[in-house]
Amino acid sequence: MRKDVFLLGVLIVDETSKKYCSLPFFGNCVMAYPLKALKDACDIVGGIVLPSDGMECFDSSIFEKIPYISFSKTEDLFFTALNALKTFLKTRGGHVVFAYGNMPFITSHDILSYVEEHVKKGNVITLFEANKKNQKERVKKEYPQYGKPFLLESVKPGIFVISSKFALDGIERTQTFSGLLNLARNRGLKVDFLPIGNDCLGLSITSGSDFIRSIKILKEYQTEKLILQGVVLEDPTSIFIEPSVLFEEGACIGPNVIIKGNSFIGSGAYVGPFSMIVNSVIMSDVIIKGHSVLEECRIEPSAKIGPFARIRPESMIGKASSVGNFVELKKAELSENVRVNHLSYLGDCEVGAFSNIGAGVITCNYDGVKKYRTVIEDHVFVGSDCQLVAPVHIKSHAYIGAGSTITKDVSKNSLAVSRGKQKEYKDWVEKK
Repeated sequence: MRKDVFLLGVLIVDETSKKYCSLPFFGNCVMAYPLKALKDACDIVGGIVLPSDGMECFDSSIFEKIPYISFSKTEDLFFTALNALKTFLKTRGGHVVFAYGNMPFITSHDILSYVEEHVKKGNVITLFEANKKNQKERVKKEYPQYGKPFLLESVKPGIFVISSKFALDGIERTQTFSGLLNLARNRGLKVDFLPIGNDCLGLSITSGSDFIRSIKILKEYQTEKLILQGVVLEDPTSIFIEPSVLFEEGACIGPNVIIKGNSFIGSGAYVGPFSMIVNSVIMSDVIIKGHSVLEECRIEPSAKIGPFARIRPESMIGKASSVGNFVELKKAELSENVRVNHLSYLGDCEVGAFSNIGAGVITCNYDGVKKYRTVIEDHVFVGSDCQLVAPVHIKSHAYIGAGSTITKDVSKNSLAVSRGKQKEYKDWVEKK
């Protein structure tokens, strides 16, 4: 592909795309691939992506800083989009590429090859349709004079390439896409309809069965890729791993695991059954036990997580630290060799190296209006069932007695205890 070809990519997010984007876990990731393909293609040769109305359906973390232009859905969607892109067409040459948001297996390489075919043939408009045989015969039969209305439903979703110069001239002279086709015909310019050809690339999601088929294809592709890469999959049929996830050789994934987004799994790491990881970095030799959920966090080497742990965004767990069952972290930074083994909530806090957090400890970080931080320094021991009312600072080598509610800073090497004095009433049961 020539480097001087500028692409103006437009993602068409129709009602079908919106429907399946909204499905949890799988929908957003599968339906985001056409947008990624457009973006990568534009990055390779120089260009810009302008998604159509409907981008609110996508997870905002998938792509950042993508220019956005909104245009209403009409019967003549393509012409409406071109009209909305007038400013860009005037300042840029090259070609406009339309891609449907419900074709999950189109890649940047495919898009560039289609544009190259468009340029090589000298076309002003090229439509690459999905899975259509005898395409030219159909077009001659249905559009003998390119005069009939060119509706969204008239063509099965595919890739559309239009030369920017022709598009800019055309939208000044006509108000419909069929009008653009007529204009090209009257001027003796080339318009071509070509099949995509590959059944997988041409798969467009228009029904629930299409969606299920796309998930199956994606899983099979990922399974083969990961096995060749040296990743151990205990039950390949039950896992779902997005193509954007990176692995090192020797990582091991248990049954029924979901890993999404820009995640990384290091060598020797193990992700246990029924766990979900989203946009997180898991370093080497980490053990994540079953039923754990990790979102936008970083786990340093040799740490142990779970089972039934939840690590929320902006958390970091240090080297060889342990976060056990029914522990929740939120914006928590744990240094190396920290132990939080049972039934605790640590939010908006820092925990120093070699500290121990007992069962049932809570950092009380919210007063109903604002969030506050708790700082626990190195070698601190916090006994079971304590409440640390933020903002509070516990200095190094301090001890907190079990059952205490700590509202003031605790100095270095001190023991802090805050609880009612125990009383015992002899023979109370017999006297009551």
